[in-house]
Amino acid sequence: ISGSLASAMFTPNPSLGASGAVFGLVGAYATFVKRNIGVLNAYNMKGNGGALQSLCLSMVLGLTNPMTDNWAHVGGFLGGAFAANVYG
Repeated sequence: ISGSLASAMFTPNPSLGASGAVFGLVGAYATFVKRNIGVLNAYNMKGNGGALQSLCLSMVLGLTNPMTDNWAHVGGFLGGAFAANVYG
């Protein structure tokens, strides 16, 4: 929802797709791993690094394509991180 809201607020063109939701899941995962670093082992930290690398690569590729709605990506990531921080 936060990705769609960011897209609607900051872009004049409508956008479709689930990428904002996927970025929200990555944001929630990264927040969960960071909050539980003492309980999780090194394997999960490697997965977190890979998720963040994929996120950064997607953002860079999105900046090269004017048809990609990066506001939905950023909004989804921040919304997922916020929700994971509040709920768990």
